[in-house]
Amino acid sequence: MVIATLLALQSLASWAGEPAPGPGTQPSARNEALRRELVRMAEEDQTSVACHRTGPSDLLLCRETGEVRDDNQIALDRIIAEHGWPGLTLVGVDGQRAAWLIAQHADDDIAFQKNCLDLIREAFVIGEAEANALAYLTDRILTHEGNPQMYGTQGGGVTSPEDEIRVDANRKAIGLEPWRVYFEKVRKRPAPKGVRIAPWAGI
Repeated sequence: MVIATLLALQSLASWAGEPAPGPGTQPSARNEALRRELVRMAEEDQTSVACHRTGPSDLLLCRETGEVRDDNQIALDRIIAEHGWPGLTLVGVDGQRAAWLIAQHADDDIAFQKNCLDLIREAFVIGEAEANALAYLTDRILTHEGNPQMYGTQGGGVTSPEDEIRVDANRKAIGLEPWRVYFEKVRKRPAPKGVRIAPWAGI
């Protein structure tokens, strides 16, 4: 996927086309220990992906991405059972995005992803989850089930001018910019350097 490749190693704190929150602009987490746990898990997810891309000499130092993601899913399931969906008030912006990333990558368990999506949808309505979390996980599930995307976040995302009108209407309804504006920002973004956490990538 073109978008996935371009965004694969972007910072967790920045979204496609959006700056990271500056000092003093990100609300503090109510549960700092939980925020750190989620961010650590998301970092390990992305580190495992990057590690396996660097070449054979580093493979012995890499954990298998599937193993990392399985462990992360188990941990997120435990967190949800204890706290509900880890939203903005509880774990801050980066903690909430880390929780989304873990759910986004639980591709071997669509039922788990659907449960997370229901929780994210509820959290979004009350301002505890960001629109991109809702959009990306919705499209992830639809794509895996062979259905048209609602928000155009996975790969190219739009198949025709008529489809773009439909996608734009869906994006507008949850406060996202038009798909073409989003896509152009992603397409023009330079390839990142170093190992960082992917935010709103269709990966």
